[in-house]
Amino acid sequence: MRTTFRLLMLIALIGLPAAPALPEVEFIDTHIHMFRTSTDPCSYDDAISQALETMDAFGVQMSLVMPTPHEEQGDACDDHTGLALVAGDSSGRFAFLGGGGTLNPLIQDAVNGVAVDEDEFSAVANDILASGAIGFGELVAEHFSLHANHPYMSAPPDHPLFLRLADIAAANNVPIDLHMEAVPCVETRDGVCGIPRPTDLSDVNPEFIPENISALERLLAHNPNARIIWVHAGWDNTGYRTVDLMRRLLNSYPNLYMNIKMSGGSTTERPNLNRPLDDDLQLKPEWLDLISDFPDRFTIGTDVKHLTDELDRIKGDLKRARTFLNLLPEDLAQKVGIINPTCIYALAPCIRFSAAQYGVGENGGSVEITVERVGYTGSEVSVDYTVNDGTATVGVDYNVAALTGTLTFASGETTKTITISIVNDSEVEDNETINLNLTNRTGDGFLWWPLTAVLTIANDDVSFRFKDLFYTVREGKPSGTTTIRVEKLGGTPETVTVNYATSDGTATAGADYGTTTGTLTFSPGDPGVKEFTVPILNDTIPESHETVNLSLSNPINPGGSASLATPNTAVLTI
Repeated sequence: MRTTFRLLMLIALIGLPAAPALPEVEFIDTHIHMFRTSTDPCSYDDAISQALETMDAFGVQMSLVMPTPHEEQGDACDDHTGLALVAGDSSGRFAFLGGGGTLNPLIQDAVNGVAVDEDEFSAVANDILASGAIGFGELVAEHFSLHANHPYMSAPPDHPLFLRLADIAAANNVPIDLHMEAVPCVETRDGVCGIPRPTDLSDVNPEFIPENISALERLLAHNPNARIIWVHAGWDNTGYRTVDLMRRLLNSYPNLYMNIKMSGGSTTERPNLNRPLDDDLQLKPEWLDLISDFPDRFTIGTDVKHLTDELDRIKGDLKRARTFLNLLPEDLAQKVGIINPTCIYALAPCIRFSAAQYGVGENGGSVEITVERVGYTGSEVSVDYTVNDGTATVGVDYNVAALTGTLTFASGETTKTITISIVNDSEVEDNETINLNLTNRTGDGFLWWPLTAVLTIANDDVSFRFKDLFYTVREGKPSGTTTIRVEKLGGTPETVTVNYATSDGTATAGADYGTTTGTLTFSPGDPGVKEFTVPILNDTIPESHETVNLSLSNPINPGGSASLATPNTAVLTI
């Protein structure tokens, strides 16, 4: 079980609150496998020894070990029963995930038509957690056969058993490690959209592979509190796990995380497609941008396999991981290497704002800013906060009980709030902002991204005016009309309207121009300027310039005040 002893060991290992700068960046490896010594059914001693030796050589502070995904049920030692012994005998250097040898075969059985009782599936999942597992893995949605004794497996990521497991994971604050090759909708065969089998894969894999991205999105949307780790980013066997795809999904689903695999092996005819490093082992700019834009969502997971991979391959994969981290800016490397694994896998407390951007209407009364504790919740921690003026002014646009303060999370508490009261006035103004910051964590763990947040107060007051005071049109204009522009000032949290009309100046309606009245409607998101047209009548009578009066009236704003600004009358000269 996740004991206080193990937490203290982890804290000692990772040197909280922040490890000093090192010649080479150290990290937690979030995805490794171990295999047993054949002479003892439940002995991982040889694998542990090899793992510790390579971890020490390459600066891996901790490794998260999990069973490889099984197609069929193995014995108990292949999964959590055996891996619990690894975690218990390694002085805090290992933690484990379970389910690859137990839950994954059940999911495969269900996909292949075997009846699987969902309650029994849940019981297995709960047994895994009761044994001390910190998550579920490695589970398969799409797994290619790359060589002998390496099976093809497939299961829709929105299968009912995956959805049930997501609920169990969310309820227990643990993640799911999901193996899924990226398969978009490229072509359709027999009414199914997907991709042809990559040409370098054997016919053990199906000739046509159905699309799975939309099903992954349904899994992510099913329970937003379930942390789903899409493993092996940068090791792409279809050519479709692009930076653009990952960016879109990360942007859409805050509960999606990824670990980066730096294997030197190539399984496709595109050996360096969609990998973080180029052929010269330099970090690709698009990958740096992706990780910088989502700094809390990536970890390193080498996928090394102790006692089955050749030792030189293990060392090569670890060296590439270290090379990758050393190419990141120091603060980003610390997040990817240490902070993110700690927080995603609930190894220690992590405190952050629940969002980087908050919004409230000026007439909203008040808004609560949520500070959340993710990861380990079994100890007391506290954090200081500050509230500062952005473009909004305290006492004029908003009020808060204290501009600075401390939030204390008791054991088991996961959220605290800062309440900000909004002052609703009738002044037409731009949207205004308030800045919030978290600092000075007390207790174990980390401050996690985002540490800063911005609250935007959406102005609900509007006014209307003509864009110009004077308009001029030639009587013989070919179009027979002229355009008048009206500008809206202020915010538009709701649909607002203003009426317009023409009236005689020295020109006469029906003889020199056409009478024009109407309503301009501004919906949220519309441009701030709308137009109406006035018909101009052409005659052959010699005459001086003539004028038409333009006016605005009856501004309506259901969500706030509405007024007419200057100029709300204008003159059109013909």
